[in-house]
Amino acid sequence: MIPEIMLLPSLSHVPPIKKSVSHSFLTLSETQEKTLAVALASFAFLTLQFGLSSLTAGYYALSLAAVTLLSQETLRNGSTSLECKRWFDLSKLNTEDLKDFGIHVSVTALFTGIFFNAAKIGPIQEIGAFLASGNPYFFLLAIVIAPITEEILFRGFLRERVEDTLFLTNRYIFSVSASTQKKIAHIAQALLFGAVHLQFKSIQTDLFIFAITSNIGYKLMKIEDEAGTIYQSICTHSLVNAINTLRLLCFGA
Repeated sequence: MIPEIMLLPSLSHVPPIKKSVSHSFLTLSETQEKTLAVALASFAFLTLQFGLSSLTAGYYALSLAAVTLLSQETLRNGSTSLECKRWFDLSKLNTEDLKDFGIHVSVTALFTGIFFNAAKIGPIQEIGAFLASGNPYFFLLAIVIAPITEEILFRGFLRERVEDTLFLTNRYIFSVSASTQKKIAHIAQALLFGAVHLQFKSIQTDLFIFAITSNIGYKLMKIEDEAGTIYQSICTHSLVNAINTLRLLCFGA
């Protein structure tokens, strides 16, 4: 009689069960998560930050989402040299870098706040006065909404669309190296980031704002690129806005 134990398969030959752990946005594919993120971020950006109607914002949001989907399916599907990278990878978030960056920004904000207040710089005075009114919506917009929407649209969508354009230029028009494509994309998104923050009140004010925000946009792009996740630049952006909001409350009004 064959012992019952001999009828059971050896456990040493049973492959281990692998648990699927996702650190990404929901449980969507890369294409789905990017398309959905662009649609939601652009709608929120255009309605809450630019004041467009829901109908107009919805039209633009769907258009940008369609462009994202087209790019993912044709250019970023692994068949080209363009990078295929998830934006939302929580496992790559580096809290130590955030802490060090927060200390750096805090010290810088303190000294620039004292300088701007003494120099009576126009834009700082105006923003500080608005903050002093105690409007809670501004704090929510500056510290939560803007960092999420702007990082998705500028460090995510716009950066990749510039890369797509340069990739097609390199393929069909003239040669552009991969490193040059990356540098141009980083600079272009930073300049566009600076441009959307213009107030159109005076040349002095706009030059000041454009220089500051473009520089911030470029540094946030470097942070996202080095970390490999847009979560890093979102948290950094939120941290910068929170610290500067506090600085404006202390020195700007």
